[in-house]
Amino acid sequence: MNNFNITRLGKTIVNDLRRVWQNYGYSLLILILMPAIFCLIYTFMPLLFGSEFNQASPWARVVVLTITMVSLIVSCPNKVYGNLTDKRFGTDYLMLPASTLEKFISMVVVTAVIVPVVFFVGYMTVDALLSLVGLYKGGTLLAFIAKSPVMDNEYVTVNLWNAGYFSLALNMLVFLLGAIYFKKGKTALTILSLFAIAVVVSSALTFIAPHI
Repeated sequence: MNNFNITRLGKTIVNDLRRVWQNYGYSLLILILMPAIFCLIYTFMPLLFGSEFNQASPWARVVVLTITMVSLIVSCPNKVYGNLTDKRFGTDYLMLPASTLEKFISMVVVTAVIVPVVFFVGYMTVDALLSLVGLYKGGTLLAFIAKSPVMDNEYVTVNLWNAGYFSLALNMLVFLLGAIYFKKGKTALTILSLFAIAVVVSSALTFIAPHI
């Protein structure tokens, strides 16, 4: 199938979403619930040892969000599409009644749009609920990030929402490429490849910069 059909694309996306749920559903749910897990560890676990009731600050929660995003980036593409390099699973995927373009678009949409949006919405909802019941101090992460000086000042303004989303989506696509390109050690080889590219680019800039 070489022609493009929007109906087939929709069915392919639905099929890929089933793949996400089967291969990564519980892991994604755990990542979404990380605010609650962190709250349990940080706030309630110390009570068992006679310590005082603690409320995590917004900065501590930003660190947890960053770590959770990194975990999503390195694990999701590999878990969802990594088995396509396996002969049996790869053959089954190739036999799907959809064109190569439709399968490619579906991968990009699921990896760079649907999964990140579901993650962000779910994560921020859990964080907001914990803040509203008084288990977190400093308000919700949404409000904390919105009030960041970086978002609005007279010198340099950075939209953290767009930056966070595009950073997550872009890195998800990079690790998706690694998942469908490398046959073994997908995550490790992807990280090593990124490191090698960074070294080459850095070396090239170091050589070129003095001549500019």
